[in-house]
Amino acid sequence: MKQSFRLYRRNGVYYCQDNATGKQESLHTDDKVDAGRILHAKNEAGQMGTLNLQIARAYMVASDPLMPERTWRDVIRSIIDEKTGPTRTRWENTEKDKALAALWNLPVVQTRADQLLKMLRHLHGGLARDHHDVLLRFANGFGDDFGQRGQQGLLLILSQRNGSFES
Repeated sequence: MKQSFRLYRRNGVYYCQDNATGKQESLHTDDKVDAGRILHAKNEAGQMGTLNLQIARAYMVASDPLMPERTWRDVIRSIIDEKTGPTRTRWENTEKDKALAALWNLPVVQTRADQLLKMLRHLHGGLARDHHDVLLRFANGFGDDFGQRGQQGLLLILSQRNGSFES
């Protein structure tokens, strides 16, 4: 099978190039063995998407057996438990917001970009700006502790612009 990426070196640093698009990306290493491993993973990922999801799930379960079932409601309730005063009230109001109701029962690790974007559009399109900011802080700050993709993942989620919200 034809490889999706090829490896090359420039100024001592290894890069890969997407053979279909020509897009080049630094692998951030000067070690040939590490570069080869990264390149192999990138080529394999394109060929084995479903299998990779199953492998990722196995790693997640090994690190936290409850992670696959953890919902956004678990996340927000953990946040609320840590807050006091007006901040706690803001988070409690966010949990009650009808625009976010469909989010609470979704497993964190199965949440798609289009689902979060739909909610951000609802929040930004008429509801309080505070809720929009709260959701961003929520996904960025606490999502990582609960299996979300972390800050880079959040940026990826927010940059994707497709799909509709269906739980």
